Amino acid sequence: MTSKNEILERKDIPNEKKWDIESMFADFSEWEKSYNNAKEMAKNFESYKEKVVSSSENLYNVLNDMGDLYRITEQLYSYAHMKLDEDTREGNSQALSDKGLGLYVEVGEKTSYVVPEILTLDLATLEKYYEEKPELELYKKHIDDIMRQKEHVLSAREESILAQMGEVANSPQKIFSMLNNADIKFPTIKDEEGKDVEVTHGNFIPLMESKDRDVRKRAFEALYTTYKGFKNTFAASLNGDLKKNIFNATVRNYKSSREASLDQNNVSLSVYDNLIKSIHNNLDSMYKYMAIRKRALGVEELHMYDLYTPIVKDVDLKIPYEEGVELVKKA
Repeated sequence: MTSKNEILERKDIPNEKKWDIESMFADFSEWEKSYNNAKEMAKNFESYKEKVVSSSENLYNVLNDMGDLYRITEQLYSYAHMKLDEDTREGNSQALSDKGLGLYVEVGEKTSYVVPEILTLDLATLEKYYEEKPELELYKKHIDDIMRQKEHVLSAREESILAQMGEVANSPQKIFSMLNNADIKFPTIKDEEGKDVEVTHGNFIPLMESKDRDVRKRAFEALYTTYKGFKNTFAASLNGDLKKNIFNATVRNYKSSREASLDQNNVSLSVYDNLIKSIHNNLDSMYKYMAIRKRALGVEELHMYDLYTPIVKDVDLKIPYEEGVELVKKA
């Protein structure tokens, strides 16, 4: 029997409370087999080079085969990444994640010529291809997005170089993840019952929901004082990621990294700006809510550690996991 605040190792947690990534691959040998298959598919994909738009049949086959290749690659990467998420300290999982990312970068490089070749099509030829090959309509949205971003796509050679930089570009995020999820350790505090409990990413919010304000304050200070001790490392990691985004925006002829990011989903800058403007125009509603929360909690000054705890008294909002599952299924 474990106490509610005991920190368990993953191996000690019942299987029914863990995600089932074995439904993707039963074991590593299955993953390795699929990985080798993807590598071979990526190698064979080069046979389409300089032939992507030679006919409607070829264009359809390229897009179809590329979809299959990316589906299996994303499944391999997802499994590897989720395996690492189980325990970021595990060396084998770190190696598997690196291998999955490496495959993703390789597939990106092997398929990097596709978009530049599609952009050589004129509208009349593209319409003719749709008539000749009705199945091509399945990819019309994808092709339209490619055409929309024409001025931001580089030559096949340049796209290949950028694709090969994928693992390097991912370094700032990986450094942050390893520091935040593997190396960093938070202090132990006293809970509502006066028992020692180590603050973790998993129990921080439940501790912040405590009705005991001292517990909330201790948890808050434990987490953020620890983060403050690594502020220069976190800042350096963030700075590296920002420079990567600026570089990508510059080489792809965007005016800013914000524009480059939004354009991936065809979102205009005005939509983003209007969202920010709407928030600023309605801050009075948030201030009103905060005043109500302050009054309901009976505190002279509202702090960040007062924002999660329920303001309704004598109501137990905790629902056992199994009961929650049944409630969701019923709903």
